[in-house]
Parts: sequence; structure tokens; C-alpha cells
Amino acid sequence: MQWFSLTATFLQFSGLGGFIANLRKKVKKNFNELALRNGELVKALQRIEDLAMRDELTGVFNRRFLMEAIRNEKLRCDRTGIVFTLCIVDVDHFKQVNDQHGHLAGDQVLQQIARTASDALRQTDIFGRYGGEEFAMVLTGTTSEGAIITAERVRRHIEEIDFTSISPGFKVTVSIGIADSLGGEDPALTFKRADEALYAAKEGGRNRCLVAP
Repeated sequence: MQWFSLTATFLQFSGLGGFIANLRKKVKKNFNELALRNGELVKALQRIEDLAMRDELTGVFNRRFLMEAIRNEKLRCDRTGIVFTLCIVDVDHFKQVNDQHGHLAGDQVLQQIARTASDALRQTDIFGRYGGEEFAMVLTGTTSEGAIITAERVRRHIEEIDFTSISPGFKVTVSIGIADSLGGEDPALTFKRADEALYAAKEGGRNRCLVAP
């Protein structure tokens, strides 16, 4: 009887051990699946966030994010006394690019310009696509004297881009309008002055940077 009881007890413990081992395997499997799903969820949320603030074609900030960033920068500058400068970058004769080489070539031009301009700026600066073939640069802690230097660097780098994959000898230039953010000035007025400077740069022959009066 004692041996029988001992054997029965041993079998029960063996069965219980096997049950616990299987349970551990299931828990580990479920944990791994949950971790995988959480990772996929994090990636999906990051993707949604990127879509909300990034331009789909060029990957730089979109107009919505730009406007919000400018409003925040304006509030910060009014509070601290620091200044910033707004630059509007427009691709010269962009319609001719689409008409002569096709819209895919036009997309390639915009993508390369976005990469080139972004690489020429500081990490503290903000760069995005304002709309169509227009981009905007928000140069933080910078007056127009410093902004014209940065804008000229961006203009030169864009002029030097090699677009032979589109057509041999094909080049693209940009015109840039620059305006300081004045104390107490609404950002919309800063945009208006930068846009007027851009228009004057276009009228003056394109492929140039011009500071608003």
C-alpha cells in the first residue's frame, strides 16, 4: 500500500510537472506574440505620427507642422527676446520641368532639393514643404544678416545638384525670399513679407536670395 501510494503520488507530481512545463511554454509563446504585436503597434503609431507631420513625397515636414512650429517659435521669441528668420524657397521654372521631362522627373527634383536643403541646415532649424514647389526654412536664433549666408549656401548647393539621370546637363535653380520675424508681428505677416521678397527675387532674374525691406 505504501509503495502504491508513493507510486501514485510520484505519477501525480510527474503529471503536474509536465502540466507546469507546458503552461510555461504557452505563457512564453503568448508573451512573445504580445511583444511582437506591441512592437508592430509602436511602428504603426510612429507611422501615423510621421504621416501627420511629414510630407509624403519628400519626407520633410509638411505645411501643417511648419505653421505650428512657426507659431511656437514666435511665442518663444516673444517670451525670450530671441529672433528667427523665415525663408521661402521656390523652384525656378518648375512647370517647365514637369512639361518637358514629366511629373516623375518633377518629383525627383523636389525630393533631391529637399534632401540637399535639409543637409545644409543646422539641427535647430526647421525645413519643410510649404506647398507645390515651395519650401520654407525657419532659421532659429538668426537675423537676416546670418540668414542670407545660409540661404545662399542652400541656393548654391541646389544649383550644383547633378540631374543627368533626368537629362544630360539638366540643372535646377531656386529663388529665396527672406524676412526677419519682427517683435509683435503676426507670423502671417512675416510670411507675406518673405513672399514679397521671393516675388522680387523672381522679378530680378531668379536664382537669387533677397531680404525683405
